[in-house]
Amino acid sequence: MPKNSKKPTRSKIVKKLDVIFSQYIRLKYSDNRGMVKCWTCEREYFWKNIQNGHFQSRRSYATRWDENNCRPQCLKCNMYDQGRQYEFGLKLGEELAQEMHLKSQQIVKFTSDELIEKIDHYSSEVKRMT
Repeated sequence: MPKNSKKPTRSKIVKKLDVIFSQYIRLKYSDNRGMVKCWTCEREYFWKNIQNGHFQSRRSYATRWDENNCRPQCLKCNMYDQGRQYEFGLKLGEELAQEMHLKSQQIVKFTSDELIEKIDHYSSEVKRMT
């Protein structure tokens, strides 16, 4: 059996989805020049030079790829300032922040096929926006 016919591991599928979803979020909030503001500090960056920040941690699969839980964040805010969750939540608004918090408490297990469907969806969205 050739090497290329092996199914990708779940961890590789998750990593691929993380990459394409991050691109999608950063492009979604960018302007026609490709510039996007950090959600928390509002500094402007080219979309490739900013990260996908999460209000609720990526540990929760229930909200990891939820568009309502994610916004572009600069390296400083996202990594060095641990996402500035309080400011992130304030900007989301009380209702959405509460919804994301409650959703993040749920146990969700996506099948590999469901994750691949998400990859396909976000890949086509990224292609459309670039």
